[in-house]
Order: sequence, then structure tokens, then C-alpha cells
Amino acid sequence: MPYFNSIDALRKLLCDQNFGAYISGLSNNGSRLSNGLEYCLVEITCKTGVQFGIQSYGKEAIDLYKEVTKFIRGDIKSSIVCR
Repeated sequence: MPYFNSIDALRKLLCDQNFGAYISGLSNNGSRLSNGLEYCLVEITCKTGVQFGIQSYGKEAIDLYKEVTKFIRGDIKSSIVCR
């Protein structure tokens, strides 16, 4: 399944009822690689037990982290995940 970016991948996995997916892990806010580049890793687990890792870097990592935390807090209206 092709994805436009990390937020698109997150959206498709979480919003597809066939997957029954949920966020099972998230890297710490402000995670950086040794070269200073921002980094975000989101772990998604499906009802079948299959796991996916969504990684992003730079500005996209910051945006992905913000979307995931909105979704986890239940702030669905301001999250773009399932629109």
C-alpha cells in the first residue's frame, strides 16, 4: 500500500477498520539522532498481532509526533488522522 508521507501511513493504518490498529509505541518528544536531526518512531499494532513501524525525520518527525499525541489524547477534532 503506497503512502504519501508518515502521517498518511498513520491515517491509513488507524482508520481502516479491517486492520483494527492502535498506537502501541511512540518515541520520546524531541528525539534526535546523533547528527541533531529530529526523529520520530510510531509503533502500530493490528488486531492480528502484526506490527508496523512508521519512522520520520526532520520537520515531518515533529508533525508526526504532534498528530500522534493529539490522537492519543482523544483530540480527534484537531487531529487530521481520521479525516
